[in-house]
Order: sequence, then C-alpha cells, then structure tokens
Amino acid sequence: MPKKVRYKKLKPAPKMVRETVVLERVRKNMDIDVLLLANARRALGTKSDTETVNRALAEVARADEIVAAFDALKEAGGLDDVFGHLAH
Repeated sequence: MPKKVRYKKLKPAPKMVRETVVLERVRKNMDIDVLLLANARRALGTKSDTETVNRALAEVARADEIVAAFDALKEAGGLDDVFGHLAH
C-alpha cells in the first residue's frame, strides 16, 4: 500500500493559491531519456531526478488547468478568441 505523504507544492504560480495536500506516493521504475531529464532539470532548477519528474508533471497538470479555465471562460462568453488559438 502506498505511503501517504504531506507536502507543499514547489514554487507556486504567481497569484495562485496552492494548499498543502495529502498525496499517495508510489515507487516507479521507468526508462527515461537522460538528455530530456537533464534538460528538464536545468530548466526547472531542480536538484534530483525525483524532484525534476514531479515538477515537470505538476507543470503539465497546471498547463492543462489553465487551458481548461480559458475554455470555460470562452464557453461562458467571457472571452473573445481574436487570434483563433482556442479553437479545437
């Protein structure tokens, strides 16, 4: 059974409130492209492989939340897509 760990998200986005959450952590054995991992570590400024992977996953999830928020705003009629970038 995975261990429950309490942690705070690293470097929250400006003006976004991040709460302390209880998450389940599991150990994974994965084949990862070492060049991509090194590039991600440099870009994120992280110190370990685990921190790099967790931060990268958090950034992808955050980007998805932002896109969903813009989609919801557009659907509600509160956003004009003047550049046509939000059309799927």
